[in-house]
Amino acid sequence: MAKRLLLIGNGGHAASIVEMVSHLPAWTIWGAVERPGLPCRRHKPARIVGFDRDLPRLLRQADGVVIAAGQIKGAQVRRRLFAQLQHLNAPLVTLIAHNASVSRTAWLGRGTVVMQQALVNRFAQIGMNGIINSQALVEHDVSIGDHVHVATGARINGEACIGSGCTIGSGAIVLQGIHVCDEVIVGAGSVVTRNITEPGVYVGAPARRVS
Repeated sequence: MAKRLLLIGNGGHAASIVEMVSHLPAWTIWGAVERPGLPCRRHKPARIVGFDRDLPRLLRQADGVVIAAGQIKGAQVRRRLFAQLQHLNAPLVTLIAHNASVSRTAWLGRGTVVMQQALVNRFAQIGMNGIINSQALVEHDVSIGDHVHVATGARINGEACIGSGCTIGSGAIVLQGIHVCDEVIVGAGSVVTRNITEPGVYVGAPARRVS
């Protein structure tokens, strides 16, 4: 019998997780938790079973929990949710899509999701509460901190190091051996050719700090 998975968040990223989980026979989507007062969407990815205030009760009924809130402008929301769930001793799970490729020598932290057609290569290490999004590449010996989103089609090349709380935008490239400090946003399509040592937003090819 499939185990019941509770989603924290019910927007666009949740829709992708619902699709991913539909191919994982071990899990079934039980429902989603939302914040009260959110704008109404025409299509809700999952049925709403409660709100933030209901979490202690809902966690007693779920077999697993995954943070389904997205991460574009920074990690603040996902970091807060992760801390809240840890405080409640929530059964946070790590999910790997059926058509993703994750090396047996790679390490994934608690609560991280590897989405469809992503590749995580040998000896890569990915921290807690991360998103390795659809068709992203994390090459050999890469180190990625907690609360990091590697967006769709992004490329993190071998032996690169990505700090905590970073967002690597869609189609962005981080060259081999590059180090990126904590709390950096790399814009979509940007190319990181030098180490980044100061938090901020970086765009362009080569990527330069804009804020």
